Amino acid sequence: MLTLSVEEGPPVNKPGQRAVGVSTADRRSLDRVAVRRVVGPPGVGEGAAMGDGRVPAGFTEQRTQVGAVAINYVRGGRGPTLVLLHGYPQCWRMWRGLLPELADSYHVIAPDLRGFGDSDAPPDGYDKKTVAADLHGLLTGLGLAGDIRLVGHDVGTMVAYAYAAAHPPRCPGWC
Repeated sequence: MLTLSVEEGPPVNKPGQRAVGVSTADRRSLDRVAVRRVVGPPGVGEGAAMGDGRVPAGFTEQRTQVGAVAINYVRGGRGPTLVLLHGYPQCWRMWRGLLPELADSYHVIAPDLRGFGDSDAPPDGYDKKTVAADLHGLLTGLGLAGDIRLVGHDVGTMVAYAYAAAHPPRCPGWC
């Protein structure tokens, strides 16, 4: 079960709890993963919870042009494609502590959505359909737009829904 805990300490998994939007096969792979909040040094603001900015071992950070917007992302691992979409006001770094664990079973892509992190911040285009189109352009450019697993947090969940609605055959594990 993939469970997020907003506090330091043990995960808040409950027996029989299911991950929403994850296929049965992927759920079995994620059952061993529990997430704790990545917390920065004491006295540092919420931004520190996103990690120290270093790219985890086995991952690379890259930027690619998608239409008029440059999208920053990290990628690493092997296996089926797993896309992690961050929340507000975060970036790919919110997933930093989890990336190495997921890379054991998945080819992980964690982009900075339009206007966040190191992606471009144009004056418009922040509706979920446009941001989902950015994601589709990124995945198509990487040759990964086929069978994907999609995980969203906060605003990233809204983008994930927009993506899944626009491209249902590409998200077979989406519920």
